[in-house]
Amino acid sequence: MQLVLRILLNSGEVRVLDQSSRDACTPCMFNYDTQSLEIGYSTIANHLTGLGNYYDFVYPVNEFDLEKAYITEFRTRKFEVYEKAPNTLLNTQSGVYDLVKKKFTKSTNPKNGNEYYLNSPVRYDIVKLSKVNDKMLQVVKKVFDDWSQGDPMRLEFLKSLVLAAAMGEGFKKYIMIQGSGGNGKSTFLNLLRGVVGPNNYLPFNIQDLENDAHLAMLSEEAKVLLGDDLENRAVLSNNLLNRFKQLVTGNDLLVNRKFLTSVYLQMNGLKIQATNDFPRFMETGNMILDRIIVYQWTDVNFRRSDD
Repeated sequence: MQLVLRILLNSGEVRVLDQSSRDACTPCMFNYDTQSLEIGYSTIANHLTGLGNYYDFVYPVNEFDLEKAYITEFRTRKFEVYEKAPNTLLNTQSGVYDLVKKKFTKSTNPKNGNEYYLNSPVRYDIVKLSKVNDKMLQVVKKVFDDWSQGDPMRLEFLKSLVLAAAMGEGFKKYIMIQGSGGNGKSTFLNLLRGVVGPNNYLPFNIQDLENDAHLAMLSEEAKVLLGDDLENRAVLSNNLLNRFKQLVTGNDLLVNRKFLTSVYLQMNGLKIQATNDFPRFMETGNMILDRIIVYQWTDVNFRRSDD
């Protein structure tokens, strides 16, 4: 199995993801079953297991053991690199769509021809507005008008959050939407989940900063952190305040991992948290307030509406 892995490393099938974080050695492989590019040691472990099944030999492959044995090699060996795609490119069912130019484009860097690493494709297509069901457009407009309480600036802000989710843009701010229950906060978060796709977001509440096992699930490729279960009585220690700042600003965040060496992680995408009540930890000081945008949600409750 080690010989098979050596051949695999020398074949060029395994590449690394070019990223700005301190540990720029994340392995990538193309999954021919799903026709998508996948990252992480689990991808290589699954590939080796599949080879073993195909050629009728059995050898246990554990992603954690694989990482411990080969992380130094990934850091020192010269691998081909997948370039991180600009956050303006959206990987759709029908191709790569440029959100700025508003047209489909190539999946390679036009400057040097290197292939982009693109997030998992979203489960929808981009079509001209004229092809969208007109009645559906009216429903969308009605819902967003209610959510924004008819205020053009609030409407623009909600639209910007949808675009920010698609782009994985965090603005170095933590977005908090506050309002009573049953009035659409979770529906809006579900909308963002649909925009980024099931593999491009991570459920994450601010109290999860204490949980290294959950923090270790962070990746620079995640576009959105979505939280809707905030513990309002939580108080952030000085250590958690520092972690909060590192997370929001996209700086290196040192995370301990069980049975593995600690790693530095980054997350530059949108961070958004829904809450019913004003959280207690926001009384900690100006540093928290400077990093958070609070959006007061509408009181329109669709469950009790006849319209």
